[in-house]
Formats: sequence, structure tokens, C-alpha cells
Amino acid sequence: VGTVHSVCMRLLERFAYEAGISPVIRVMDEAMESSLIGSAIEDCLHLDEISRMESLANRLEQREQDFSSSWKKQIRNLISTARSNRIEPQELSQMGKESLQEIMGFLPPETSNDLDAALRRVIQEVIPEIEANTDTTKTTEKVVVKLRDTLRQLDQGTLAWSTWWSLVKASPGKKSADDYQPVADVAKRVEEHPQLRKDLEDYSHQIHKIAVKALEVFQQHKKKRGMLDYSDLEVLTLDLLEKPEVCDCLRDEYDLLVIDEFQDTSPIQLALFL
Repeated sequence: VGTVHSVCMRLLERFAYEAGISPVIRVMDEAMESSLIGSAIEDCLHLDEISRMESLANRLEQREQDFSSSWKKQIRNLISTARSNRIEPQELSQMGKESLQEIMGFLPPETSNDLDAALRRVIQEVIPEIEANTDTTKTTEKVVVKLRDTLRQLDQGTLAWSTWWSLVKASPGKKSADDYQPVADVAKRVEEHPQLRKDLEDYSHQIHKIAVKALEVFQQHKKKRGMLDYSDLEVLTLDLLEKPEVCDCLRDEYDLLVIDEFQDTSPIQLALFL
């Protein structure tokens, strides 16, 4: 009776020779693992890559609740998912391409029109029209402020893609609704925007590229310290159980193997015990 990892430890210590490892197994705790993964990610990054990812994250609104960018956390999650599913670094890159291709399939064909220029033009036309119709409602004032902010962000190249959708949903006062409609008509074409596709492609490519590099650096950090993590225990045990001599020995000794906390089982753990 034991948790998945305690059972793995017992098997690896007993069959260390067959597993090709030292019988003295040093396993890092989750805090140390998290720290080493963080260090591995940082070791892979150059200043230009950080700047690039921050810019992409801003435009794609990839942020945490505290408004910090979430791309490093996404890389961590990708690494964790890859390791718990025994996905090799070279496989991860191909999976990223396939995932992106599937996402792109949901978008309409891209346009050859300059949607940034079209949006800028209609906003510059609409603001004076709204101001001239004497609509002084609070909702319309807020919409005009939003339009001015959008112009500024367009000029700075920092306009988030979510802002396009917020322009579609914006509701000025009834008196200004018809004047505002050209803005919504342009903004709702955002999924046709060529730059949206480029940003999605670039973000996905960079996330997977950094994850692959960080995985390799993380393995080097562990090797240097002579330590394993919990995923290593699972992979080594799975490899061990593929050896006929080990399976024959265990089959003669055990009638029942009880695993605690089995409801939290990952795919690689299922492969171990099913």
C-alpha cells in the first residue's frame, strides 16, 4: 500500500541494477523542482526574447489576475504536461505546430485590406460626428474616451486584440448609435486580420521553443545535482516494468497492489499500473 511515488521508489531501489541507476536515490521535492524549472526557463531567455514575449502577451492579453504576463507560467505548465505524458522535447515542437494549425482552422480567411488603417480612419471620422450631435450621456462619453485611447494605442502599435472585440460590443447612447456603427463594422473583422495570425503563430512557436530548451536545461540541472524528480521516478519505473525478468519476479510475489490517491492519476501513472 502506498502512493504512486512511494511504490516507484521501492521498485527502483530494489531493482536499481536493472533500472541502470544508483540504489541510493535522491528525489527533489516539489519546491526544488519548481525552482529549478524556473531557473531553466530564465537560463534559456535573452533580453530580446523577453521583450518579444512581453509584447506578444500584451497584444494577446495573456495576463494573470494581477495583470502580470502569464507566458512563463504557460511554459511551466507545458513542461509539466509534457513530462507527465512522457512527451519528448522533439515531439513537443511538432505537437505545437499541429495545435496551432487546428486553432487557425477556426479563423476565417485573412484579408488583404489594411484593417488598422480602416479602423483609424473610421474612428477619426466618428469622433467629430458624435461630438457634433450633442449627445452628452455618460455612456457616450465613455465610448469617445475609448475611441481616443484606441487611436493612441494604434499609433503606438500596442493595441490589444481584445480591444477590437470591445469596440464591437461598445454601446454609446441611442442618439450616437448610428454614428458609431462604422467603428463596430470594421472592428468585427478582427479575425480576418493578418497580424492576428502572425501574433498567434509567433506566440505559440516561442512558447514551445522555450519549453523545449528549458526541458533540456532542467535535465542538466538535475544531472549536475545527482537528483531525480517525481516524473523521473515514474518514467524509470515504467521502463523497469517493461523488462520481462522484473515482471516475472513481481508477478510471483504480489496478488494485489493498492495505490493511494489514485484519483489524481496522470496518463503515465495509468500506464504503470494498468
